Amino acid sequence: MVKTTMLNAVVEECYLHYREDWCDGVWALHPYNTKAEWKIYFLHFRNELLCSNKEISFYDDSMNSRREDKICWGKNIRFLYNGREFMWTIHNRIHLISEDGSSIIKDVYFSGDKYYKEIVWEDFKKNLDGLIQS
Repeated sequence: MVKTTMLNAVVEECYLHYREDWCDGVWALHPYNTKAEWKIYFLHFRNELLCSNKEISFYDDSMNSRREDKICWGKNIRFLYNGREFMWTIHNRIHLISEDGSSIIKDVYFSGDKYYKEIVWEDFKKNLDGLIQS
């Protein structure tokens, strides 16, 4: 959070807490008992990885506008890469979504062994390309 401007941008009356059941353990910032996905902010490596790479665009245009702040919201982040739709889920799975958006074609799992925290763009890109090609 120190490296982002998240605190300047998030909704008021949020609280910070650690959730072991989300993303293999993550700090989350959101209003008490919220159900609105756009009010849930994760302090997660995926924000940096997705926001820093111009080959990625977000399905949500308002999230695209917050790229420089490295802010992503919601438990599942939908994004576009190489003309295809993907979703990074709360369970650290990257899903390739069918062209009509109705189903998951294939996915890859980033387990709790911290691999996803250490992944660099080129390796992440290879995973996405591998999902597209299979």
